[in-house]
Amino acid sequence: MKYSILGKNGPKVSKICLGTWPIGGGMGAVEQNDAINAIHASIDNGINFLDTAQMYLDSEYILGKAIKGKRDKLVLASKVSSWKNISDIEKALENSLRNLRTDYIDLYQIHSWQESIPMEETISKLLELKSKGLFKHLGVSNFSAKLAKMDRTISSFLTLEIFRFYNDKYIDCRIWGICRVIFGQTSE
Repeated sequence: MKYSILGKNGPKVSKICLGTWPIGGGMGAVEQNDAINAIHASIDNGINFLDTAQMYLDSEYILGKAIKGKRDKLVLASKVSSWKNISDIEKALENSLRNLRTDYIDLYQIHSWQESIPMEETISKLLELKSKGLFKHLGVSNFSAKLAKMDRTISSFLTLEIFRFYNDKYIDCRIWGICRVIFGQTSE
């Protein structure tokens, strides 16, 4: 397995990240034992970067069971997926921590643009939670590079996760000092 540093100052991660949307049942039913075996096989083959989200159904819970006793060797990424007000963000993070059976997340991402709440308020709340040690790095997912550039707090982000087929998939995020994480079946 090949590894690299995530962004400028992030953790050392495997070049392949295990995305757990299918494991949570997002693409149909998966037996929990099969899901746990798949996670263990990934870890046994050198994958240390595991990605989940609040909205990935049972993914966080299954992942939490699977990584018991292995947490210190892994880089966990999760996402806040839906919130109607600022206090929902903290509740979502607390639920993720409980489901993952950990006291911190390595990379916590905003899953998509939430137009009803100003982005500055969302970022401010997340940075407050980061300062409490609940997660180490902040990123965004399902933001186009153009949308991410609009935010004045881009320096707060470690990653910009974009779908493989976005028109701006080749944007060089290094100019911002962040890492571009590509997802999709034929990811780079």
